[in-house]
Amino acid sequence: MKIYRFAKRHRRFLLYAAALAAALVRFSFQGGLLPYAAVYTLLLVPLAAAAYLFYACHAFQFYQGLSVHLMTKSESVLFPLVLENAGPFPIVSLRLHLEKERCLVRQFDDGAVLSLEPGERLEFSPEIVCLYAGAYDIGAVCYTVRDCFGLFSFTGRIHTPFRAIVRPQITDRADALLDLDHLRNAIELNNPYLTETTLGAELREYRPGDRLHQIHWKNTARTGQMLVRKPEPRQMEQIRVLLLPERAADSLEDARRRDLFLELAVSIADYFCRQNQSVLFYYPKTDMQEAAVDSYDSFQRFYERLPEELSAACKDDMDWAAWLNSHDAGLGGMVLLLHENCENQNPLTIYGA
Repeated sequence: MKIYRFAKRHRRFLLYAAALAAALVRFSFQGGLLPYAAVYTLLLVPLAAAAYLFYACHAFQFYQGLSVHLMTKSESVLFPLVLENAGPFPIVSLRLHLEKERCLVRQFDDGAVLSLEPGERLEFSPEIVCLYAGAYDIGAVCYTVRDCFGLFSFTGRIHTPFRAIVRPQITDRADALLDLDHLRNAIELNNPYLTETTLGAELREYRPGDRLHQIHWKNTARTGQMLVRKPEPRQMEQIRVLLLPERAADSLEDARRRDLFLELAVSIADYFCRQNQSVLFYYPKTDMQEAAVDSYDSFQRFYERLPEELSAACKDDMDWAAWLNSHDAGLGGMVLLLHENCENQNPLTIYGA
């Protein structure tokens, strides 16, 4: 079976080898001009094929992509592809190979064999859907050309790959991990003047267990009903989230893990935005970067920049605890740590000084 597949795949080369062998045998047993010409003609075929492949690779011009690199996960967009033969001879056999693991391409058959006449230009507009958030190449990643005799082929990488910056979808994943009241207890402002609860102006009915100093005596005497002052919400220091990504890698498993990491980071920012609570993110690029999210405008900037920012090399050998203790982020409070590689544990933990 394997021999049959090999013979079917390389039948042209096998026919050439058989013809060359036959010509050599005839030339050995029978002299003359015709056998001599046949042998040397067949010997020149590989050189001609190599020259044609060299020409085809240099004459082939390719363009792809959109005017902007920013895309959204699971969103379908038209993705222009342009193929052009800039040389004086035809390109008889050409195939494009598209990225299929990280994106889905519709309305384009990358198994189709295309041909280009001299100066011809082919344009396609397939639909493309990015499957993971992050920064990676999409569209055509390489091409294959065959020589005019069908004996040899050459596969080369596209010189102008399109690197997409793919935003994650905005979900409510963080809602199940975060509780603002719990964080108020865990990340409460450490201030000696706030040891006693501050009473506000709003009133409510007295409940057993309320302290005497909470009773509003004037309103109690005026209404004849025991009223107490409600405590104001406790102050909360600036919430800080330290993102701990892994080093960028090319495997599909790494792309999936980065996708979930970005989705949760954006979900955390969205959660605090909906709670009208500002949050400060730290993440490594070449140096530590800082991004404040205190409004939906700042959230949108954070949302669009984060996939590209985290695509840079990460300092996975950095001592995060030492960095936190030596910066304002690690003084006088606690910090939320979001781990990309959590080994099936809770990716969000609290680091406290």
